[in-house]
Amino acid sequence: MALTATATNKVFTDVVTCLGIDGCLVLKQSFNRPNLSYSVVPKRSKKVVQDIAEWVLANHPKATGIVYCFSQRNCEDVAKELRDSYNLRARHYHAGLPDEDRKRTQDAWKDGKIKIIVATVRKIIGLHPLADG
Repeated sequence: MALTATATNKVFTDVVTCLGIDGCLVLKQSFNRPNLSYSVVPKRSKKVVQDIAEWVLANHPKATGIVYCFSQRNCEDVAKELRDSYNLRARHYHAGLPDEDRKRTQDAWKDGKIKIIVATVRKIIGLHPLADG
């Protein structure tokens, strides 16, 4: 099996040839995912988590989502503040967590037990988006 999100046709052909999997089943999907939306919201100094919480509550109170942070510590702090100060079901997710903790968080998110994952950009591979609900 070979998986990629960005292979050109030439790279695809090279991979099939190198792996000796000519005639294999190929599944392709557009990068355009109508069930996803992306928002970049300007942040105010010292009130970033408040801004996130207010934006979520005003625009997507029933949706699931991912908030990206630059550091593991920041992920933990933001998720905790979203839970403690705004009663949002949030959990942190980053490379510093044991695999089982990441899996539990991902499963809880997919099952709707938590609504927001606060993650570093580097360790969000494999999450599946959910529609509003």
